[in-house]
Amino acid sequence: MGSDVISVTEAKRLILAAVKPLPAVSCDLADACGRVLAADVVSPFPLPLHDNSAMDGYALRSADTEQASDNNPLSLTVIGVIAAGESTHGLPPLLPTQAVQIFTGAMVPPGANAVIRQEDVTIHEDQIVLTRPVRPKESLRFKGEEVGEGDTVLTAGEVLSPAGIGVLASLGLKSVQVATRPRVGILVTGSEIVTDFIHLQPGKIFDSNSHVLTAALQRMGLPPVFRKSCVDDRETLRQTIGDGLAKCDVLLVTGGVSVGKFDHVNEVSAELGIEEIFWKVRQKPGKPLFFGSTKDGQKLLFGLPGNPASVLVCFYQYVYPALMKAMGATEPFLASAHVGLHKDFAKPPGLTHFLKARLTAGGTVEILERQGSHMMSSFARANCLAAIDEAVTDLRKGDMVEIHLLPL
Repeated sequence: MGSDVISVTEAKRLILAAVKPLPAVSCDLADACGRVLAADVVSPFPLPLHDNSAMDGYALRSADTEQASDNNPLSLTVIGVIAAGESTHGLPPLLPTQAVQIFTGAMVPPGANAVIRQEDVTIHEDQIVLTRPVRPKESLRFKGEEVGEGDTVLTAGEVLSPAGIGVLASLGLKSVQVATRPRVGILVTGSEIVTDFIHLQPGKIFDSNSHVLTAALQRMGLPPVFRKSCVDDRETLRQTIGDGLAKCDVLLVTGGVSVGKFDHVNEVSAELGIEEIFWKVRQKPGKPLFFGSTKDGQKLLFGLPGNPASVLVCFYQYVYPALMKAMGATEPFLASAHVGLHKDFAKPPGLTHFLKARLTAGGTVEILERQGSHMMSSFARANCLAAIDEAVTDLRKGDMVEIHLLPL
């Protein structure tokens, strides 16, 4: 496609266009949290299954209570008790001035159309005394009010949350259809990188990129299947990238994608069958981002910058949505919002800036100090990225900016 520097919007469009959704598999409910649904879930029965009490109290006929007041206390006779899990099928309907003690979730007895809380009555032997009317349907939950039989309760492309798992369990499901998880690999390049936590020699740095990416992938339920480091040697790099592509659907390579003497990722990838889709995006940090795929689209390679903050920005802006789309997500990008700035901010035109930021308790967004692409200490405090468009230069306190919420 060539190596013209493209916009952030175009880069995201090209990535999503290149990603092929993966096939569906059956997954036990216990392992399904965080997975993406591959098929709609249709309820085989209504929820709730039957009319039931929303409170501990007394089921009664509301018409019997219309005249109750502080000046006109009303007595009802309690004829029984219904606990949660007990069936009321076959019981005779309540007669006038009768009530049944009932507990939260228990089936409503025939003839009753309301429940009064136990705190709102006075008990005298087998009688309850009311001093107010009880409205029809008060404190009741009705059959099918949440979900009707045949209703679609969750749709393909949704990410299963703990609440979603609860919905599926309430339908009696033991397994669910979800998208296959992509096999993702990490290759950290650079002769300066030290992967063993030993005393550093002059000119060396500890590897943080593989740890950053591994943690981000594990947060998505995608522990890497391949994790290697490589010195800046062309042939070694070629062999290691080849190994990674053989084992992975998506390979993340950090470093070696700029224009330096030791930056070989682009050309080596091409020799291994990766066709360039784009190289370089008008953004800061992470301008030298590379993205390519095999001709059949079955293998994807992201060439990420070497600086760790750039790596994480590019992961969340580009890799994350690619992986989410591969898993069938209908909303693959990070959740976003528009929030007022905490204080003035200025930048030069020409590049979209992704800024480490913090959404405050007051509902504003604070651009953090230490925005350098090599600086991770500020990223560790961030809970969002502020995306400032390439054309924007000066922003004032209170101006609305787009933020992308980080998974924490």
